[in-house]
Amino acid sequence: MLAFVLWVCVFAYQTLDALDGLQARRTGSCSQLGELFDHGCDALSTCILPISYFIIIGFDDWPMLMFIQYFCIQALFYVAHWRCYVTGVLAFDRVGVTEGLLIGILFGTISSIFGTSIWSIKDPLLGLELKVVQFLVFSVVMFFLAVQFADTISQGGCGKYGTTVANTSVLFPVCPLTLALGFPVLVAINSPVNLYHQSPFIFLLTFGIVSAKVSQRLVIAHMTKSAIYLFDAVMFGAALLVINQYFSCPLPEVLVLWISLTFGAVNIILYDADVCIQLADFLNIYVFRIGRPSSMRHNNKNTPVKSSVQDNTYKNSLRIRNSSRN
Repeated sequence: MLAFVLWVCVFAYQTLDALDGLQARRTGSCSQLGELFDHGCDALSTCILPISYFIIIGFDDWPMLMFIQYFCIQALFYVAHWRCYVTGVLAFDRVGVTEGLLIGILFGTISSIFGTSIWSIKDPLLGLELKVVQFLVFSVVMFFLAVQFADTISQGGCGKYGTTVANTSVLFPVCPLTLALGFPVLVAINSPVNLYHQSPFIFLLTFGIVSAKVSQRLVIAHMTKSAIYLFDAVMFGAALLVINQYFSCPLPEVLVLWISLTFGAVNIILYDADVCIQLADFLNIYVFRIGRPSSMRHNNKNTPVKSSVQDNTYKNSLRIRNSSRN
């Protein structure tokens, strides 16, 4: 029953996510803030909802396959926006976030009716459990998407000399992704107490937040046509686990894991709130209302404003707005 309620809520979220764009176009209130909300929320969904999906199919019986599938999902979402950052066009694949959520809703409905034990039934052809079969299908889909992305990258970007929209290297975005995915691999392999097997879902959520934050920064980099950076503050929590292992774990790993999770959650919440406030303030719009604030707040637009998003966020946002007017 809980699985059914969960995925009903997911369906409602996805429906409202689609309707807000229609409402914005109807009221003439479209802005960069809407794009940020759409893709920023998708990044968080990609971090949290796969864990719910693994729970309803009982995939924790196969912890290593669950580990691989989870971080492949994070990589796929990042790669989709990497391609957008390179080409300047947001392309929708046949299998994306929406399709993944619909599959999760279907599996959640089946689990609510027949129970999670149904996914332990063995396939008559391969002799594998259904939960393993879905992993194999996912692997095949990911392979074809990876080939498609590699072909896009090989053709170069839309910037000068085949660079990205920010005139940076088309290959550099792989570096933050490597860090985000490398930390959990290092921690899982070097843990003396098998930290991942001991607390698999907390482990995945901790490092999923890191991947979500990195993806959000890539989304903002595309919106503002600015460069991305190798390291992000949210990675300090993950680095703390690695440092603790390097010094032979003077602190209990479970404690450090919870500290990392708390730090990452607070960091991404503050970051998202700060970005929304800054964009709303610069564009002179409300975040949750259609009306515009009083112009008294913006009587001096030449006053420099500090930004934690990117150094040139406001300049590029202004450029985008002016180009749309022309």
